[in-house]
Amino acid sequence: MAKAISAKGISRDDIYITDKVWNTSRGYEAVKEACKKSLKKLKTDYIDIYLVHWPAAIKHHKDWEEINADTWRGMEALYKDGLVRNIGVCNFKLHHLEALEKTAEIMPFINQIEIHPGLPQSELIDYCKSKDIVIEAYSPLGNGKILQNETILKIAKTKSVSAAQICLRWAIQKSIIVIPKTVNKERLHSNINVFNFELSDSEMKAIDRIPYCGGIGIDPDEADF
Repeated sequence: MAKAISAKGISRDDIYITDKVWNTSRGYEAVKEACKKSLKKLKTDYIDIYLVHWPAAIKHHKDWEEINADTWRGMEALYKDGLVRNIGVCNFKLHHLEALEKTAEIMPFINQIEIHPGLPQSELIDYCKSKDIVIEAYSPLGNGKILQNETILKIAKTKSVSAAQICLRWAIQKSIIVIPKTVNKERLHSNINVFNFELSDSEMKAIDRIPYCGGIGIDPDEADF
């Protein structure tokens, strides 16, 4: 990445870099060391937003609260030292955030989670909004099965848009940041073109009621990595 930026002559101020600390670098000192290694590889003085990739899983760590708290202290230190501009978490459920709040000086700026029609995570979203934590959906289309959902397809037909556009618009109207993945240029254009229509309250509620129909399926309380 650093080579590509240098080759193109792009200003650092024009780039927003997000990086994550992996599970093998949990803890105060390990987090700081991991960040410094990333900064060296990226050849930059700071990272715009640095995220804890996964909480310590309850199933595998009896002291998960202490592990997460110690890891977060390292994140706070990086923020105070100016090495990262913002700090956040990924895959943190409600009880992870409530536990973190007991010791945190700075609450996460963002929580990047799996969220899409069929997995609305309403209670978690409400909590995050009450704490000014931004929600980012890393899988706003789930594993793709939601695109065949009858409710989604019916609404898409009335709007003359795709099922994927309906899913993205649903999240955006909930003030959720979406980062859909695609390598197809046409779908990339379609995913961006979601600001020329709106979903009605009844349409939003209908999508809210869609039962779970497929997603990434990794429970942060059970993840063994």
